[in-house]
Amino acid sequence: MTDADLGKFFRTKLAPAQRQVAPFMLANTDPACTSYFLHVFEPEPIVAHEDMIGALIEIWRELGLDALVALEPDLRKMAKALRAPAEESEAVSQFVYAMY
Repeated sequence: MTDADLGKFFRTKLAPAQRQVAPFMLANTDPACTSYFLHVFEPEPIVAHEDMIGALIEIWRELGLDALVALEPDLRKMAKALRAPAEESEAVSQFVYAMY
């Protein structure tokens, strides 16, 4: 998975969902608010880490965010690619070599 792949996903899949998702996003931050996460993650997280994508899809489905729900196959494919072991290279980074 390359930066180009992620850029293409953003432009072709995520950006078009903006119109449907926009009402659920904050336009501005509140300087008096210390965190936007406390009410979401306490006392229990809303997303199960065992299947984070499934948990997000369920939340998006309940909110009626069909444009995001439709991204499930792409998100699962990206997650699988990101979990794949990186290919080892015989070349040693000069930066890493200098550190040791």
